[in-house]
Parts: sequence; structure tokens; C-alpha cells
Amino acid sequence: QWKSTSTACDSCSTGKYQHKNNADSVDCKFCAAGKRFATKSTSCLDCINGQYQDKNDKPSVVCLSCNKGTSTPFSNESCTDCEQGKYQNEIGRASCLPCIPGKIAVSETSTECTLCIQGTYMDEIASKVNCIQCSPGTSQPSSGQQNCQDCSPGFYSNTDGSSECKNCPVNTYAETPAHDQVCVDCPIGYEASIQSSSCTLCPAGKAGTPCVGCLVGQFRGSNDLP
Repeated sequence: QWKSTSTACDSCSTGKYQHKNNADSVDCKFCAAGKRFATKSTSCLDCINGQYQDKNDKPSVVCLSCNKGTSTPFSNESCTDCEQGKYQNEIGRASCLPCIPGKIAVSETSTECTLCIQGTYMDEIASKVNCIQCSPGTSQPSSGQQNCQDCSPGFYSNTDGSSECKNCPVNTYAETPAHDQVCVDCPIGYEASIQSSSCTLCPAGKAGTPCVGCLVGQFRGSNDLP
């Protein structure tokens, strides 16, 4: 650095630099934030992607890797927290990542994604904070899934976010997909056991719902209407 018109230039102190050859009254300087020290005679270098340097008045500064749950895409003074819906499970990264199907990142600075709970799903690679609830007529008994399952015949689901479909009670039925949100009562003259997808005509000698024996002096043949 320049000292006076009558003396030779002094060498920059350790950790400072001066890179100009033909300038007047040059001074040695610290590296600016976002840059790292290289040599006394060359400009400071930008921090690479995924690294930062936040000092303006320190000698021999070096760039530091961003922590897990943070990132920076360019030379920077600091790292940025991963936003909700994204995560980063490694240090020194330039960006945060969306979760794979079946998972979400609920909080900022997430270092991992969380499995969607039973009764919910996520069907895409996305930056989401909430899993999607299974709609009526479907369910999902497992966590971390990409879709919900239609209720099987004889079962139903009438609420959002069901982890399992429920049995149709005796003398009701559910067809899939026509009646998988609610079970339907059997018409008079028909009956059904639990978990039925259809009703059965009462046998000869019985009528009603549920089917009961005819009273004394009454009858009903196998081909008679209910």
C-alpha cells in the first residue's frame, strides 16, 4: 500500500489485499461480505453457490457452507432458510428441494420431509405444507401414500380424511362406485348381511325387511313378489 512520496510501498498486512498497479494513494482492504480472501495482490473471490461470508472488517476471511435447512444460489452474505414446503438435508447447497410424492415439509428450515398421515396423500413432487385428505368414498390406511383407495363393495366412507372404509350394517348395501359414500337400505322384501354389495330377495315363507316368517294363515311362494 502507498505510504509517502519518498518511501517504498508497504506490503499489505496479513488478510488484506490491494490489486491495483497504477492507482494513486492505494490502501489495503478487507474483503467485502460475500467474498473470500485470495492473496495480498489479487481481488477477493466470490463465494461459490451454497456458501456465504458475512464479514466486512475481518482479515483472511473464508466462505462457509450453508447449514442443512438453508441454501444460497449465489455469492452472498448469508444463507436463506428453506421455505415451508421445501427441505435441504445437506450442507453447502444452492437451493432447497420439493418433497417427493407422499411427503410434505411442514416448517421452515426443514431438513427432511414428513410422511403424509393415514387418511391423506400427496400425488406430486411439490412444495406443499399440507397433505390432501381422502374424499368421501375413499380411504388410505397407510402413511406416505400418493393416492387414496376406493371403498370395496359392501363398505363406505362418508367423511373426508378416512383411514379406512366402514362396514355396511345388516340390511343395507353399497355398490362401488355408485354407493360408496353411504350405505343404502334394502327395499321391503329383501335382506342383506353385513358388508353386502346387494340385497337378496326374501325366501319363500318370509317377507319384510328383515325377512320374517309369514303369520299363521298367510303364505308367500318363492316366485311371489316381495
